[in-house]
Amino acid sequence: MVGRGGTNQKIPKLPGNPDNVAEVLLSSLENVLGIPTFEALAVEIHEEYLGKEIDIHAAIIYYPELFERAIMAILGEAGEKMLAYIWRSKLCKLLDLSSTPSYENAGDLVKCIAAIRARSNSGLR
Repeated sequence: MVGRGGTNQKIPKLPGNPDNVAEVLLSSLENVLGIPTFEALAVEIHEEYLGKEIDIHAAIIYYPELFERAIMAILGEAGEKMLAYIWRSKLCKLLDLSSTPSYENAGDLVKCIAAIRARSNSGLR
């Protein structure tokens, strides 16, 4: 981005904490799927995979394996590809995820969120 003085300015990234990851992941899923499909997916995950006891945002942070398993069960291989695409195209560009594993395959969400939580807990935001 070119600033007023004509110099290139980088837009600062948001902290790569679990809450921001969940927010960007959910909003990106909504953008990719469209509102009606995303809402149907969210209801299905909440009711069938989370037992109506935890919301989808909290599931990403505290139970990423349940969230990822639900995405894979409902969307199959397309869900895995969608998560990888969102991780690369949105999360890595909007959030500071340096020295954090990247999502590439099913099962990676647990490792990614664990690393982000550990980094957040140690004060490295």
